[in-house]
Amino acid sequence: MLRRHPICTTLTGTLLILVAAKRQGYPATNSAMPHTAALMSRRVMCRVVLIASLIIPVGRALAQPTDTGSTTLPRAAIINGSIEFITLPQREKLGLFGARYLVSLSRSFAFGPALFGAFTGKRGGLFVLAAELQGQRRLHGPVDGVATIAVGGGGGAGAPVGDGLFVRPTVGVLVHAGRIRSSLLLSRVYLGAQIGSTQASVEFGIPTHFHAVPRDRLDFPTTSPTRSGIGFDALDVVTTIYRPRITKRMELTTTSSSNIGLVGVRAERALGRHFALGVAGAGAFAGGVAGYAEYLADITLHMPMISDRLDVGVRSAIGMAGGGGVPVGGGVILRETVTAKWRWFDALALQGEAGYVAAPSGQFRALSSSLGVTWTLDAAEGQATTRRPVRSEWLLGVESYDAPRTDGRHAPLQSVAFRINRFVTPHAYLSGQARSALGGGAGAYAVGLLGGGSEWQARPRWRLGAEALVGAAGGGGVSTGSGAVVHALAYASREIGSGLDVRAGIGRVRSVRGGLNARVLDISAGYAFGLTRGSKARSK
Repeated sequence: MLRRHPICTTLTGTLLILVAAKRQGYPATNSAMPHTAALMSRRVMCRVVLIASLIIPVGRALAQPTDTGSTTLPRAAIINGSIEFITLPQREKLGLFGARYLVSLSRSFAFGPALFGAFTGKRGGLFVLAAELQGQRRLHGPVDGVATIAVGGGGGAGAPVGDGLFVRPTVGVLVHAGRIRSSLLLSRVYLGAQIGSTQASVEFGIPTHFHAVPRDRLDFPTTSPTRSGIGFDALDVVTTIYRPRITKRMELTTTSSSNIGLVGVRAERALGRHFALGVAGAGAFAGGVAGYAEYLADITLHMPMISDRLDVGVRSAIGMAGGGGVPVGGGVILRETVTAKWRWFDALALQGEAGYVAAPSGQFRALSSSLGVTWTLDAAEGQATTRRPVRSEWLLGVESYDAPRTDGRHAPLQSVAFRINRFVTPHAYLSGQARSALGGGAGAYAVGLLGGGSEWQARPRWRLGAEALVGAAGGGGVSTGSGAVVHALAYASREIGSGLDVRAGIGRVRSVRGGLNARVLDISAGYAFGLTRGSKARSK
C-alpha cells in the first residue's frame, strides 16, 4: 500500500514525529552541549526525520513519469495566499500572511515551498520558511475537503519563538469558482515553545502549470510550447542601498541612521510587451541591522527603446519586511521606483532603480537605489526551439553547526535549508539558497545566499560536488556582525530514484566581521529536472 501511495509514508512519518516530540516536551530551547552530541540528540534526529518524511516520498511521487505524449511533463500547480490572525502570549494579536507554490503530485496531493510573515501587529520581521503538503478530496459539486501540513522554521521581531520550529496543520473546505479557488480552514500554528494558536484561515489560489523535462531526457534536444519551470522569464541579482530619512519620531528607536545595504534576488514574468510581474527577497549585509529581511511582490510598466536594448519604466512593490531593529511596525512595506535596463547581450543586462520605500504602520522611511544584473532564463516573446534542456534542482534539508551568540555563549544551531540550482554547463551551476533556524534557541536566525558550485559523476548513481556562496545572515542572537557571510560546502550525492537525490555534506560558514566561524554538517534531498528555453523572435 505504501509503495503504491508514497504520500502515506509522509503523513505517517509526520504524525510519528509529532507524537515523539510531544512525549519529550518538544519543542523546547536546547541547552548548550558539544556539537557532535547535539547532532545525535533526539530533538535533532526528530527534525531530520521530519524533513526526510516530507521530502523523500514527495520527491518519489514528483519523479514518477506521466505519459503526456510530449517531451515536457506538465503538472498542475497552484499559487496560493492565506490570511489568518494568530494569538501570541499575553493575548497579543498578529496578522500572518502565507504565500506558497504547490505542484501537483496526483489528483489528491500537492507539495511545495511556503513563506509566512507578519503583516499586522507589532512584530514586523517575523518570517517562516516552510514546506507544505496539501491533500484534497471532492465532497460535492465544486466543493472539496482539504487538509494541509506545513513544517519549517522561523521567527523574528522579538517574538517568543525559542528554537523556531514551525508546524501548521489545517483542515477545511475549498470552493472552485472559475479560475479562483477559495478556502475556509481551521488552522493550528505552533511556533517555538510558547506560541500555539488556533484560528480561522482564509485562502485564495490561482491554478497554473509546472513544465519540466525528466532527468533521464536531459541529453536529448527537446521543445516546450510554453515557459518551463515555475514560469519566470528572468532573474535579477541586485544590491540595494536604503538611506533612512531621520525624523524626531524615528530617533526614539534603536535603528541605525547609517545607510543600509541589502543583497537579494528578484524573479520576473512578462505580461505582454509593456508589463511584468515580479517577486523578490533580500537581506541586510551592511548598516548595523543584521537580521533585516524583506519579501516583495511587484508590477512593472516599462517601455523598450533603442532597438530594444534600453528599457525604462516604473515599478510598484508591496510586501513584508523587518528585523534588525528597523521600525517597520506590523511589517507591511511599500516601494516605488523608476527603472532602467541596458541589455548588453541576449542573456545578460545591467539594470538600476531609484525611488522611495516606506513602512505605513511603522516609522521607517528611506530613499532607495539599486544596481544589479539581469539573467534571461526564457524568451517572453519567443518561439519554441529545439535545444538541450537545462538541468535544474530543488533541494530541501537540515543544516547544523556550532554558532557563537552575541552574549558570549556557543551553542548548536539547526536550520531548514532551501536550495535552487541551475546548471550553466554540464558540471557547473549557479545557486540561490535560504535558511531559517528550527533548533538551538535561535528562532529568528535567517540566511540568504548566492553563489555557485561544480558537480561531477564519481560512479553510477554517485556524484561529488562543492559550492561556495556569499550572502546575508542575522537574527536569533547569533554573532554575525554586519550580516555579511561566506559559506562553502563539499558533498556527496546519491541518486535514489528517477530525479530524486539525497546528499550529505561538510563545510564551513563564516561571518565577514562577526564571531561566526563554524564547521557545517548538511543532510538534504532534492528533485532534479530539465528546463527548456525559447528563442526570442527578432524584428526584421
